Amino acid sequence: PLVCLAFLSCCGRTNLLNHTLSGIIRHMEEDEPSGLRYEIAWVDNGSGEYLTNDIVGTYEIEHALPLPKNMGLAFGMNALISNLCTAPYILLLEEDWLYLDEVVAKQTQERK
Repeated sequence: PLVCLAFLSCCGRTNLLNHTLSGIIRHMEEDEPSGLRYEIAWVDNGSGEYLTNDIVGTYEIEHALPLPKNMGLAFGMNALISNLCTAPYILLLEEDWLYLDEVVAKQTQERK
């Protein structure tokens, strides 16, 4: 892969992560050049096994590290960058970075 979509989440906010993951995957598949290979890496800071299993079961996440307790932002970012991502380029994202389809769709059409 060329790009690692690196997600950090915490505090049981997997409902927000679900929206962010589906939005960025849709963007990568529909708006980026075809053939741009990417991977997904995810560190979760203590949301619990029930919530994290649901995310892993829904999306193709190549590298996941659900932590049993919140280890903090710096620990999670370091784990993503140093241990999980294998691609040369990393896009750091958090669970509440919502992809706005209607805004991006208009911008994408103007670019084409």
